[in-house]
Amino acid sequence: MPHFLLLFWKTDTNSEKFQIIQIQVNMEYTTLKQISRDKDNSKVKVRVLRMWDAINIANNHDLINLDMVLVDTEDLLVTCNAKIININNKYGWYYVACLICKTKVKQVRGVLWCERCKNEPKFAVPRIQVQAQDETSSTTFILFDKGAEKIIAKTAKELAEKQEEILKLDENILPKEIQKIIGNEYLFQLHLDEYNLKYGKENYMVSKILEMEILEIEEHQVIEAYLLQVACYMIQALVYTEITIRV
Repeated sequence: MPHFLLLFWKTDTNSEKFQIIQIQVNMEYTTLKQISRDKDNSKVKVRVLRMWDAINIANNHDLINLDMVLVDTEDLLVTCNAKIININNKYGWYYVACLICKTKVKQVRGVLWCERCKNEPKFAVPRIQVQAQDETSSTTFILFDKGAEKIIAKTAKELAEKQEEILKLDENILPKEIQKIIGNEYLFQLHLDEYNLKYGKENYMVSKILEMEILEIEEHQVIEAYLLQVACYMIQALVYTEITIRV
């Protein structure tokens, strides 16, 4: 996810106008999509992630300059090294989710119903909730069936069908294949969407489970983030703001 650092400076203390004196791109990140340096009038919508200001105490606390860290309004991807410490099986070890809003769907009169979208989703996918932890904190990761298959070798749907009779007796019984991942450490690529950034939802989607060997590749190819840092994104995003800048 591209990050921009914008520096605003008040050239005239009697004026309310600010001038952008520097646009610094963190080159460790890929550039914004569809934005080229050759385009003089390109615009991009960004989110204010962090902001600092400097004031003139001697002159009625007038604002002197303003620094911002901006991110593309597309969803944020971070990479986190964490250990799976438990499987959330309060409502069963897996659930079927709406493809649009990613929440659990219910069977209503024989059809699937999504309460958040208020409609009948045409497609739904099995998902697994795991409790993950690193040295700073713990939180909930949500695995799609494809992501889970990479570390379990079978999809949730396949495991459910295999143990159908057992699950009829107790849906909270964990298959042996699921139990084996508890205590294991993986490199997760987390997908932070609007529900995380704007509304502070702390269930994070796992977009990909990476091989541990990825740690050996060049530093600029991995964006590392601890769970505690992810929590900081949530706090900063409470003042969720979008602006448009000219590149």
